Amino acid sequence: MRAALAVMAILVAPDVASAICAAPWVGSAVLTIDGAKLAADGGVLVMASVSFEGTAFGAANAKNPSWRFSDGTKLHEPTLVLLAPGLVAYRPPAGAAGALTLVDGRATRATITLTGDTVTTLAAPEPAQLVVNTIPMRWGGSVLKVDATFKSAAPEGTVAVVVYGVTKKGNVARSWMQISAGSLTGPVAGSSGRCNPGVPGEIVSKAGDKVVLAWVDSHGRLSNFSKPVTVKKGK
Repeated sequence: MRAALAVMAILVAPDVASAICAAPWVGSAVLTIDGAKLAADGGVLVMASVSFEGTAFGAANAKNPSWRFSDGTKLHEPTLVLLAPGLVAYRPPAGAAGALTLVDGRATRATITLTGDTVTTLAAPEPAQLVVNTIPMRWGGSVLKVDATFKSAAPEGTVAVVVYGVTKKGNVARSWMQISAGSLTGPVAGSSGRCNPGVPGEIVSKAGDKVVLAWVDSHGRLSNFSKPVTVKKGK
């Protein structure tokens, strides 16, 4: 979504681009496929969203503490697990089973089924390199884009990848991007363009930063961490 918005802005004349930037909708969007069957420890993935079509709803950081799971009889408070800035897993309470809907008080945002199955955690990513590039924009200024190349493809069930900064206090989530199973390359971070207010709290890694990566699976769970890799400077 962020990449599409950047391309759209580049293709529009500067005076028109100014109008497009007037009033973006910033809120939340559900990443999990509606009707998904999730493992016992799974959850619904909700992401920060920027839209110029009025389709975003909820909080800009994807954390909506008033949302609830409904089993058709009772409402249940989810546990909100922050996987990365702008990516949150909404996990049903322990003991929940069967069909559930995630509601925000006005509308149903997701419908899932908890199968009770145990699903194996994805193997850690194997990044070959991460490269940060500076991309000039047509109307002036520039944005940053971090691209990753992997030694082995993203495993089946992967829906996103998270970048963590390696710090003295441990690994700290900085950014994330959607990625498809089978991918050997892909963007893992990008700074906001002129028309995009960006994700609150997101950090785009710089050249020289040491980071680790983790996959996010379709059940809303993290893989193990990759080995540390140092971000290189591109063009």
